[in-house]
Amino acid sequence: FGYTAEALPVWHFYPVPHAAFRALFESVGSNGGIQLRDSRAVHLWNNRIERDGSKHASFPSDSPFEQLWSLYVKSAS
Repeated sequence: FGYTAEALPVWHFYPVPHAAFRALFESVGSNGGIQLRDSRAVHLWNNRIERDGSKHASFPSDSPFEQLWSLYVKSAS
């Protein structure tokens, strides 16, 4: 349709690559310094989490996942 030039860079929606999905659930000090601040969305790689067996696990409170959960999910309840 000719809109390719209008598309945002991939990091706007996929700031964490598939191979590094665990970084979302690790403590900030050990996750390689992933940056979500300029992203518009974060893909959580659900299938990888299920295969990893950590779908219902607890994660460090300073992990990116827990920070986002606290900001957007807990605050909505």
